[in-house]
Amino acid sequence: MNSRLGDLRGIANDIASRSGFGGIAGQLGALVTPAGAATAAVAAVGVVMVQAGKSAAEFETHLDSLQSLTGLSDEAMKDISKGAVDMSKEFKSSASDIVDAMKLIGSQAPELLSDKDALMEVTKAANVLAEAA
Repeated sequence: MNSRLGDLRGIANDIASRSGFGGIAGQLGALVTPAGAATAAVAAVGVVMVQAGKSAAEFETHLDSLQSLTGLSDEAMKDISKGAVDMSKEFKSSASDIVDAMKLIGSQAPELLSDKDALMEVTKAANVLAEAA
């Protein structure tokens, strides 16, 4: 295994020196060690966690906006939230995009804003049609 790590370091150094990035060669070589690989893995997990946190916060913002528009109760919004997440798995859209579609549909058909089940059904139907197009 140490010979493979040495080979990888050599390749990284060679590429870096040919491309004029000699200073990066040492950094690339450091990443090829087991400790460097573990550090890179921990950093990658950290980035994923930050992105997940941002996505969750964004989703909550979209839900709050929909609740302001509809006046639905917190309990009804839990159902909307679950429905949006379920639809996002079924369709090629994020849960935030699904909630935005609900707001758009509600703005065009205000009678749906007071009926969470009807709003979710129409949103689902709109997504089915959008995917078919």
